[in-house]
Amino acid sequence: MADPAQQVPPSPDAIAQTFKGYNGPFLVAVQIGYLLYGFYLAQLNTYFNDHAASDAWYKWLVIAVTCMCGLHLGFGTGASWGVLVEGWGNPVVWQKTPWEASMLPFTTGLTAFLVQTFFAGRIVLIQRDLIGKALAVVVALIALLALAGALGQMIEFLTAGSNALDIAHLQLITRIWTISSVACDVLIAVIMIGILARTRQRTVFRSTRDTIKRLIFQSIETGTVTAVFMVLLLVCYETMQKENTTYLVWEYSLPPLYGNVMLFVLNARQSFRKDTIKYGTSMETPTIGGSGRTQPAVKVDTDVIARYDLDLESNNLGRDGYADNKNIPMHSM
Repeated sequence: MADPAQQVPPSPDAIAQTFKGYNGPFLVAVQIGYLLYGFYLAQLNTYFNDHAASDAWYKWLVIAVTCMCGLHLGFGTGASWGVLVEGWGNPVVWQKTPWEASMLPFTTGLTAFLVQTFFAGRIVLIQRDLIGKALAVVVALIALLALAGALGQMIEFLTAGSNALDIAHLQLITRIWTISSVACDVLIAVIMIGILARTRQRTVFRSTRDTIKRLIFQSIETGTVTAVFMVLLLVCYETMQKENTTYLVWEYSLPPLYGNVMLFVLNARQSFRKDTIKYGTSMETPTIGGSGRTQPAVKVDTDVIARYDLDLESNNLGRDGYADNKNIPMHSM
């Protein structure tokens, strides 16, 4: 029998093979993050070309989200380099992960918080009464709870020695983070759809109704895509954390995904502003021959975003299709 002391130690590739359930999804997660960030940068270019000059504080929010997404990818790159390159073949690499990996929950949570508060502000913009403000406060509080959960997960992970193979103790705080974030995203979508649907019912103009319908579909899309990713993160974490790191695919994708959702909404304003309806009233102007000639007397050019960017009522378009002078009906040109 061969002397155990003379046995050849396993090669780094053989050791790494034992962690393929962790290394593979980790690499895929970082690559998907870069892909989504590329889409984000393309939208960012459109935003700064078309909207940044006219936006008061939105551009600073966009800059903050851009920085957070960049930090997130930087931390992800550093963590993947430490695990997949420097730690290749190290049997304890996943028991003591690089410090960059511990920062990823916080960058994810903070980016989500910034975008969710952006939508809370949109709720106030659309419905400016007390109900709208109260709904926005509820959204902001839930977003703050999700941020606290993400921060707590980072602290707990660091306290446990950054051991990615023993994260069962993080389940409770991960549930707080993910469930709060899902609830916030779904609540935002439901509130936006409810407000826009009610506005659509009060609108008599077909073009305006069609535009609001597009806004409703936009709210469904932007609200559900982030919620679905967060649900997948929670499901994979709850069911697969002991076998692989599939949950990282969804976690690493979230910051650039949230950024894309925010820029999609901001850039969509340009297409909505092109859907402009011109209204006018007609009156009969007498001529020398006694005949009448009909010509437009009043012309109102108004944005039909239905309070999404501008308040229709403040632009001389009432709910019943009348101008500020209630005796002058508005007729489509």
